[in-house]
Amino acid sequence: MDGPKNAPLNVAIYCRVGCSEYALQIQKQRAAAVIREHDDWNLATIYTDFGTGPQFNRRPSFKMMMADCRKGLIDKILVRSISTLARDVWSCMKVLRELSALGVTIRFMDENIDTETDSQWMEFLNFYSALSAIGHEEIGAAETSDIVPALQ
Repeated sequence: MDGPKNAPLNVAIYCRVGCSEYALQIQKQRAAAVIREHDDWNLATIYTDFGTGPQFNRRPSFKMMMADCRKGLIDKILVRSISTLARDVWSCMKVLRELSALGVTIRFMDENIDTETDSQWMEFLNFYSALSAIGHEEIGAAETSDIVPALQ
């Protein structure tokens, strides 16, 4: 006799875009397609922050998502990329550690990282974040150099 079937995972989608409704729709469609690929996943809800910037306190849907995670309503979160969730390593790791403590996993679709199945996700995120920080420093340096004003 077979035991009871496991309940489906409640999977949320988190989207954040600066100004493009089209980019927002693409994120939602792509994440919904990933959910449809898994018979044991149920779309819990879609959280959307539009034009809110990187700070968590300015992202109402992010705050609502975290509150729902704390209530045990979400098992997994799908996000387009690491930079959609957070732009710096400290913020990203803080959120991921809290989610992990709550038993909530997260899947970053662009980087193909799932904290449920990838045992070395923390090391990768540290590396990715370091590279991202270097890229932001280079952009900042280019903006203040003599080259940019000369091109304007």
